Amino acid sequence: MKLRTDVSPEKLRGGYYTPPGLVTFCWNRVLRLTNDRRLRVLEPSAGDGRFFTHASPEVLRRIAHVRAVEVDPSEAAKCRAELERLAVAHDVLDLSFIEWALDDSSETFDAAIGNPPFVRYQFISPTDSSGFEALGAKLGLHIDGVSNLWMPILLGAISKVRLGGAVSFVVPAEIFTGMSAGTVRRWILQNTTEITIDLFLPGSFPDVLQEVVVITARRCEVDAGDRRVTLVQHGAVDEQSWSHVVQADNASWTKLLLTPAQRGTLEEVSALPVFRPLSQVARMQVAVVTGANDFFCVDSETLSAYGLERWALPLLPRVRHVSGLVWRKREQAALENRTRTWLLHFSNDDLSPLKLKRPAEYLELGSELGIPERYKCRIRNPWFRVPDVWPGSLLLSKRSHWHPRLVLNQARSLTTDTIYRGAMTVDYRGREKDLVAGFHNTITLLSSELEGRSFGGGVHELVPSEIGRLLVPMISGAGKRLADLDSLARRSASTGDQEELICATDNFLLASNTGLGRGVLDSLATARHSLRTRRLARSAPPDAVDLETRELIAV
Repeated sequence: MKLRTDVSPEKLRGGYYTPPGLVTFCWNRVLRLTNDRRLRVLEPSAGDGRFFTHASPEVLRRIAHVRAVEVDPSEAAKCRAELERLAVAHDVLDLSFIEWALDDSSETFDAAIGNPPFVRYQFISPTDSSGFEALGAKLGLHIDGVSNLWMPILLGAISKVRLGGAVSFVVPAEIFTGMSAGTVRRWILQNTTEITIDLFLPGSFPDVLQEVVVITARRCEVDAGDRRVTLVQHGAVDEQSWSHVVQADNASWTKLLLTPAQRGTLEEVSALPVFRPLSQVARMQVAVVTGANDFFCVDSETLSAYGLERWALPLLPRVRHVSGLVWRKREQAALENRTRTWLLHFSNDDLSPLKLKRPAEYLELGSELGIPERYKCRIRNPWFRVPDVWPGSLLLSKRSHWHPRLVLNQARSLTTDTIYRGAMTVDYRGREKDLVAGFHNTITLLSSELEGRSFGGGVHELVPSEIGRLLVPMISGAGKRLADLDSLARRSASTGDQEELICATDNFLLASNTGLGRGVLDSLATARHSLRTRRLARSAPPDAVDLETRELIAV
């Protein structure tokens, strides 16, 4: 994690500005919702005023007055000068929007527009951070202390718009999936209507450093009922739009990226008796949390140098070391001279390492490195005794590129918090092979794209609560196919063909009297490819998003 001292002042305040195309797009959305009336406009993160610099003459004619808020005094001065040049009535406030939004003023606006700063919680000023809770209380919700700055600014701005007024904002695509953004999703659904989300291909705006969407809506009375949300895909071969009825809750919006037909098909499949939420079948959890993997995970050379052999247990460092669906003892042994494959477990059932010279020297080295002061280490006594050390019979990748992988841990290797560990529930005990053999299919991997989230470079991640919602097939006797599928996975790992294992697993499901049909699988395979391609395209340079990719992303 980077600290405030590691980043530029521009990044600390989210000082990256909106390209003209996005500015025009937001204004066009606002004009559609506000008819011909003159507008009192709120811009909560005005920067140098480019939402007005790039506004069309028609927009400028419609503006009666602008209230612009900008925390940086020099940028606020630029915004003020720009509005004066454009002859737009205005007042520009050079202070934190969070501070301003906490004002008890009953003033409201006809429209709010902008591009809130994308600043992660560790870079947010203490003043703004402390204001999150107060602003949340004012809005009747809890704003997480680790929220990105765009979230409270977006909600605060919408709350200042009169009933019937319009809002249009550029926000990061994480609004679809982030756990912290769940509060934002629910509040928007309860407080606005006529919601439209405009989607753009990654790279559509080269100066924008992450995937963004435009969310537009009309302010309404608080209502916890369902809302219709319309999505519009731009930049594909043909512009496409579709709508869903959405409940006002914290749930992910990723399912909205599916067409209604695809979503309906998935709901039908999820009702088939063969499919279960993974939480019913197995319990997956964060594996061993050492608090300092670089100290407690060691290679064979370190083990020998400090005489730590009696406290060393076999460790699988990364899921990338596993090429198949089964992890065996001989593969664990083959890793020993290549990387850190030992976990130090100073159990209270064993001899204390402090009683022997070389092990004690290793612990002293840890003290000199400040390991006892790290959070997970300083809250345990003694600091070097790692708790909850046991191997899972199942291993699941925490982060992945193409898709998550489930592995049978025959080697009984330990893992740290880079790989989830798990075991079957009581009702399914002994059926690990059935689960692993059926896991890598279109339905399960589509549910993974829908339940998980992605980060920079398109990395896919699942947290334990999301893992529990994955749809998995449980077919008696599926484990008999595991050896063949394991061999296929190993071959695919060497050839780079990521689809071969999925196709083989799908064919097995079709032949197993599951109630699935080829047309159903093909439809959901298209949905999975679309979501995965959208995710992976985030890591591509703008000119690499070619026609084929555009067609794949288009739903």
